[in-house]
Amino acid sequence: MSCFSAFSSVFPFSFLYGNQLKGSLLNVDKLSVIHNRIVHNKLTWIVVALIRALHFIFKAGDRSKTATFNRDVLGMTNLRYKEFEEGCKATCKGPYDGKWSKTTVGFGPEVDDFVAELFYGYGVGEFRLGNDFLGLTLQSSQAVNNANWLGWPLTEVGKGLYLVEASGGYHFYLVDKDQPPNDPVQNVSLAWSDLQESIHCCSSLLGMKVKENNEEKKTVLMGFTDTHCKLELHNIVGTVDHGTAFGRIAFSCPREQFSDLEALMTKGKHQIFTILVSLDTSGKATVEVVIRADSDAHEICFVFLSFSSSPPPIFLSLHGWVWRDNRRTCSVTSRGLKIQNHIAKLSLI
Repeated sequence: MSCFSAFSSVFPFSFLYGNQLKGSLLNVDKLSVIHNRIVHNKLTWIVVALIRALHFIFKAGDRSKTATFNRDVLGMTNLRYKEFEEGCKATCKGPYDGKWSKTTVGFGPEVDDFVAELFYGYGVGEFRLGNDFLGLTLQSSQAVNNANWLGWPLTEVGKGLYLVEASGGYHFYLVDKDQPPNDPVQNVSLAWSDLQESIHCCSSLLGMKVKENNEEKKTVLMGFTDTHCKLELHNIVGTVDHGTAFGRIAFSCPREQFSDLEALMTKGKHQIFTILVSLDTSGKATVEVVIRADSDAHEICFVFLSFSSSPPPIFLSLHGWVWRDNRRTCSVTSRGLKIQNHIAKLSLI
């Protein structure tokens, strides 16, 4: 009997021996542990799930305050930053024309960690929040300490759980425990009016599994592994309102599955918001995306990409542009040390 005969078809996997990709098995069964060593013909193979939650898109009305919150309160790092003169082919920033910027932030490289993409549109100003995005939960007692130290308002909403509001009104939930060695981002919570339909979408298209089901709170937690960011589906009464601050969740996916995904979405009469399109991205290879919209108008982006490390000047480059916005001294807090940098003196402006 094959070592995979006990598995049913869900996840796309590839086989790695050493650092070399030896082959793909696109339809194999669920594994209780995604990273699982299998001894076959005296060789140790590693089965690696190639699909996972990748990032969430936020719209930033105040770029300076958003940068301060992510860096000084949460403790995230700027991974990439770029200015754009025209719109995104995947409508990443929404229905806005003109100049805009994108900053990618996270606790570690996105090849391992869930990250946030922050979109800022020049001249747009504020964005109106709807009820679609309900929060992002991360585990970090350091973030709790940072908020207290900086006087950033915290509200205790449970034992060892705090609510902190980012610029623009986005909710973040901080678990007051030591930050884990892996990605501290635990889950992203989104509202759905039809919980069963959303569960079906996540399981059939993404291969996600139900991790927790809380009937009292009307929430279902879905994910791939215990160590990667999960998606919390929150059933609400009434219509999901995306406002003008609507975001988008993205999942990485093996390139060979893109055509199959589009075919599956077409067969299931899913709304394809954006067909397969290539995007040139600063700091990494060209990416290809397909975007699906569900009955609640949530946009789910499937991304194939190769990652690269971020160049060191990104932090200063971003704050050079923030200085141009504010025309004032930028106060930077990093790792508990306050460093005053007058951005006007930076040569990169």
